[in-house]
Amino acid sequence: TSRLLADVVHSIPESRRKDMVFVQNPMISPFLDSAGLQHCTQLLIYFAVPRLGDLPTDGGKSVVWGPWADAVCCRLEKGNIKCLALQDKASYDRLAMEKLLWLCVFGLLCQKYKQTVGVVCQIHLEDVKTLTMELQGVGERALALQLESGVVDRLCEYSSSIPDWFAGLREFKWRNGWFLRLEKSPLHVRLLTELGQPI
Repeated sequence: TSRLLADVVHSIPESRRKDMVFVQNPMISPFLDSAGLQHCTQLLIYFAVPRLGDLPTDGGKSVVWGPWADAVCCRLEKGNIKCLALQDKASYDRLAMEKLLWLCVFGLLCQKYKQTVGVVCQIHLEDVKTLTMELQGVGERALALQLESGVVDRLCEYSSSIPDWFAGLREFKWRNGWFLRLEKSPLHVRLLTELGQPI
């Protein structure tokens, strides 16, 4: 939660907060902005650990931006996780939005259909396309950015790299809830309602 994240930040001496590395899956940019931490290193992970004790399955698309980007890449590569250090914050923001889309689209559809990300791509592709287009528009308008064409293809490509992963509605406030607060788009609202999620 935002309170827990704030507690962690406040436990760090102020002189060292600039050295913090934030591992971003959900939408934490508003928190970072409000805390004056928007220039800290931010890591976007594309790997999964299917079960406790398993080695990570690398999706090959992890990226990092910020003052400690090179050090983070070095640390991950020692664990056989590929990671690219980005110099451009705008590029990082676009990729962070794509990852958020993946989390929200596949989290919702995997829970709805009780299927893994690989199966959802194969059997429910039309839902993937429609929901992605809905939420992509909401995100682009909110952050004044534009994603490169082919978003659905890239989301499914990542799903194909970890086909047995069962996504779900997690960290709702920071993921689907962020989109929902901005706009109540039709398929998103319908699927959430069918799963009993308060709107």
